[in-house]
Order: sequence, then C-alpha cells, then structure tokens
Amino acid sequence: MKKIVFYLDETVYQQYQPIVEAKGFLVALVGDESLFRSVKEVFETDVKASGHEAFDEGYMLMQEISDTELTVLLEIFEEKGLEFEGIKVMRTEHNEKWTLQELLFETNKEHQVMKKAILLETLMKSTNGMDFNALPKEVETGLKQALMHAYMLLSSGQFDADSLENALQELSEQLKKAKRVTH
Repeated sequence: MKKIVFYLDETVYQQYQPIVEAKGFLVALVGDESLFRSVKEVFETDVKASGHEAFDEGYMLMQEISDTELTVLLEIFEEKGLEFEGIKVMRTEHNEKWTLQELLFETNKEHQVMKKAILLETLMKSTNGMDFNALPKEVETGLKQALMHAYMLLSSGQFDADSLENALQELSEQLKKAKRVTH
C-alpha cells in the first residue's frame, strides 16, 4: 500500500493532500500525539493530528513509494509553488519498530550532518580557480592542509556533526587568512 504520512502544519498539509491523492497514494497527517507510536502503527492507523510542536522541520514519511514516483511528486509540488523543503524518509523494516519520535529525531540528526557535509563541499569548491602560488608559503600550506583534511573526511564517508564542524572551522579559518593576504 503506497502511503505518505506528513508531520507538518495542517494548512500546509491541506495543500499537499489533493496532489498526493491525485497520484493514487494514501495520505495522512500526524502530529505530536503520535510521537510515541511505532512507525508501523503510524502507517497502519488513522489518527487525527493535533499539532506538531516537538520538531521544527516538516517530514514526509513514505511507504512503498519508488524513487521515480517521489521525483514526479516533488516536481508537481514545485510546479504548483509548493516545494517540499522538509525531511523525506522511507519506512523500512529497520525503522518501523522505532517510535515516530525516534525516527524524526534520527532523521533530523542525519539531515543536519548532511547539510554540514554539503556546506563543507561548497566551501571546498569555492577554492576552485584560486591561485595558491600568490599566497605566502605558510598560508598556502595551511589552506592546502585544510582542503586535504576536508577532502579525506568527506571521501571516507566516516564523519559526524562534530568532525564536519571541525573541518568547516579549519577550512574557514584558512580561507580567511588567504583572503586577508590577497586583499
């Protein structure tokens, strides 16, 4: 059974609901009253939503929705000026035993880590075209080391919020030093 469960403001949900239903998917809205239910229960029961104050982000929880179906749905949202900027997560055998609160917390944590990883990658790309030879040797070396550290961290796939934050700070500091000597 293809189903999408939203955790977000009811007025926003009411804009998404007819679009999701038109695609032939079941759709539901849950709120804080469902936080202590298992993810499996959330998908298998209809509960009247009553607020969503526990988490700031909006969530789209999906069951049996393919990547292609999700892409099409998100494109329709965007065409209608309703781009979904919240967190998207699939129901799995692993997470269906979790409470909704655990799922939202863990996916939010992962989302924050990925945002930092993207920010680090963007910061690294900002150095493309930079003339390292124009920098004093000490600044050049520090910047290259910070870039290599960031690259190795991202390439390893073994990072958390703290290691990404450290790499972001290190690279930011080195870029500031480079900017000071070139301006």
